[in-house]
Amino acid sequence: MSTSTAEPPAQTPAATQASQAALTSTKILTGPFLLLCFGHFAVDFYSSAVATLQPLLADKYSLTLAQVGTLSGVFMFGAAVLQLPFGLLSDRIHSRLFVVLGLATAAVFLSSLGVAPSYEILLLIALVGGMGVSSFHPQSTS
Repeated sequence: MSTSTAEPPAQTPAATQASQAALTSTKILTGPFLLLCFGHFAVDFYSSAVATLQPLLADKYSLTLAQVGTLSGVFMFGAAVLQLPFGLLSDRIHSRLFVVLGLATAAVFLSSLGVAPSYEILLLIALVGGMGVSSFHPQSTS
Protein backbone atom coordinates (compact mmCIF):
# COMPACT_ATOMS: atom_id res chain seq x y z
CA MET A 1 0.00 0.00 0.00
CA SER A 2 1.38 3.33 -0.87
CA THR A 3 1.23 6.20 1.52
CA SER A 4 0.95 9.28 -0.63
CA THR A 5 0.21 12.62 0.85
CA ALA A 6 -2.73 14.36 -0.68
CA GLU A 7 -1.93 17.74 -2.08
CA PRO A 8 -4.48 20.45 -1.61
CA PRO A 9 -6.46 21.16 -4.75
CA ALA A 10 -5.17 24.08 -6.75
CA GLN A 11 -7.37 27.13 -6.52
CA THR A 12 -8.78 28.52 -9.72
CA PRO A 13 -8.33 32.21 -10.46
CA ALA A 14 -12.04 32.75 -9.81
CA ALA A 15 -11.80 31.13 -6.37
CA THR A 16 -8.75 33.22 -5.55
CA GLN A 17 -10.58 36.41 -6.57
CA ALA A 18 -13.62 35.39 -4.51
CA SER A 19 -11.51 34.79 -1.41
CA GLN A 20 -9.72 38.12 -1.88
CA ALA A 21 -13.08 39.89 -2.32
CA ALA A 22 -14.37 38.31 0.89
CA LEU A 23 -11.26 39.44 2.75
CA THR A 24 -11.61 42.96 1.35
CA SER A 25 -15.29 43.15 2.30
CA THR A 26 -14.51 42.20 5.89
CA LYS A 27 -11.85 44.91 6.03
CA ILE A 28 -14.32 47.49 4.72
CA LEU A 29 -16.91 46.65 7.37
CA THR A 30 -14.63 47.50 10.25
CA GLY A 31 -13.29 50.56 12.00
CA PRO A 32 -13.49 53.85 10.12
CA PHE A 33 -16.17 52.66 7.71
CA LEU A 34 -18.55 51.69 10.51
CA LEU A 35 -17.83 54.98 12.25
CA LEU A 36 -18.66 56.85 9.05
CA CYS A 37 -21.89 54.85 8.69
CA PHE A 38 -22.89 55.77 12.23
CA GLY A 39 -22.01 59.41 11.58
CA HIS A 40 -24.11 59.44 8.42
CA PHE A 41 -27.02 57.92 10.33
CA ALA A 42 -26.67 60.60 13.01
CA VAL A 43 -26.50 63.48 10.51
CA ASP A 44 -29.57 62.22 8.65
CA PHE A 45 -31.33 61.72 11.98
CA TYR A 46 -30.63 65.34 12.93
CA SER A 47 -31.73 66.58 9.51
CA SER A 48 -35.16 65.04 10.04
CA ALA A 49 -35.47 66.81 13.38
CA VAL A 50 -36.70 70.12 11.96
CA ALA A 51 -39.71 68.60 10.23
CA THR A 52 -40.49 66.43 13.25
CA LEU A 53 -40.27 69.32 15.70
CA GLN A 54 -42.31 71.80 13.63
CA PRO A 55 -45.55 71.39 15.59
CA LEU A 56 -43.73 71.78 18.92
CA LEU A 57 -41.76 74.79 17.70
CA ALA A 58 -44.94 76.38 16.34
CA ASP A 59 -46.59 75.99 19.75
CA LYS A 60 -43.61 77.18 21.78
CA TYR A 61 -42.87 80.26 19.67
CA SER A 62 -46.50 80.95 18.56
CA LEU A 63 -45.49 80.70 14.90
CA THR A 64 -47.80 81.17 11.96
CA LEU A 65 -47.86 78.59 9.17
CA ALA A 66 -45.81 80.98 7.02
CA GLN A 67 -43.14 81.22 9.71
CA VAL A 68 -43.03 77.44 10.11
CA GLY A 69 -42.67 77.07 6.35
CA THR A 70 -39.93 79.69 6.30
CA LEU A 71 -38.10 77.84 9.08
CA SER A 72 -38.24 74.64 7.08
CA GLY A 73 -37.12 76.43 3.91
CA VAL A 74 -34.17 78.07 5.67
CA PHE A 75 -33.08 74.71 7.04
CA MET A 76 -33.43 73.01 3.64
CA PHE A 77 -31.42 75.81 2.01
CA GLY A 78 -28.63 75.21 4.50
CA ALA A 79 -28.84 71.41 4.28
CA ALA A 80 -29.36 70.87 0.55
CA VAL A 81 -28.55 73.93 -1.55
CA LEU A 82 -25.28 74.67 0.23
CA GLN A 83 -23.95 71.15 -0.43
CA LEU A 84 -22.59 72.35 -3.78
CA PRO A 85 -20.33 75.06 -2.33
CA PHE A 86 -19.26 72.75 0.48
CA GLY A 87 -18.53 70.05 -2.10
CA LEU A 88 -16.36 72.42 -4.13
CA LEU A 89 -14.58 73.54 -0.98
CA SER A 90 -13.98 69.99 0.24
CA ASP A 91 -12.63 69.00 -3.19
CA ARG A 92 -9.98 71.68 -2.86
CA ILE A 93 -9.11 71.26 0.81
CA HIS A 94 -9.39 67.43 1.24
CA SER A 95 -9.86 67.48 4.99
CA ARG A 96 -11.74 65.09 7.23
CA LEU A 97 -12.69 68.07 9.34
CA PHE A 98 -15.72 68.58 7.07
CA VAL A 99 -17.09 65.25 8.28
CA VAL A 100 -16.25 65.76 11.95
CA LEU A 101 -17.21 69.43 12.23
CA GLY A 102 -20.29 68.96 10.05
CA LEU A 103 -21.64 66.28 12.36
CA ALA A 104 -20.77 68.29 15.46
CA THR A 105 -22.34 71.47 14.06
CA ALA A 106 -25.53 69.66 13.07
CA ALA A 107 -25.74 67.97 16.47
CA VAL A 108 -25.16 71.10 18.53
CA PHE A 109 -27.30 73.53 16.55
CA LEU A 110 -30.22 71.26 15.67
CA SER A 111 -30.38 70.10 19.28
CA SER A 112 -30.64 73.76 20.29
CA LEU A 113 -33.81 74.51 18.32
CA GLY A 114 -35.95 74.46 21.46
CA VAL A 115 -33.88 76.99 23.40
CA ALA A 116 -33.78 79.86 20.91
CA PRO A 117 -34.79 83.14 22.52
CA SER A 118 -36.56 84.47 19.41
CA TYR A 119 -37.79 83.49 15.97
CA GLU A 120 -34.86 85.18 14.26
CA ILE A 121 -32.37 83.19 16.35
CA LEU A 122 -34.41 80.05 15.58
CA LEU A 123 -33.92 80.75 11.86
CA LEU A 124 -30.18 81.26 12.40
CA ILE A 125 -29.89 78.03 14.38
CA ALA A 126 -31.75 76.13 11.64
CA LEU A 127 -29.51 77.63 8.95
CA VAL A 128 -26.24 76.82 10.74
CA GLY A 129 -27.47 73.33 11.65
CA GLY A 130 -28.37 72.79 8.00
CA MET A 131 -24.92 73.96 7.00
CA GLY A 132 -23.47 71.30 9.28
CA VAL A 133 -25.53 68.66 7.48
CA SER A 134 -24.46 70.14 4.17
CA SER A 135 -20.75 70.15 4.98
CA PHE A 136 -20.82 66.52 6.13
CA HIS A 137 -22.19 64.92 2.98
CA PRO A 138 -19.71 65.79 0.17
CA GLN A 139 -16.57 64.77 2.05
CA SER A 140 -18.17 61.68 3.59
CA THR A 141 -18.83 60.22 0.13
CA SER A 142 -15.16 60.35 -0.76
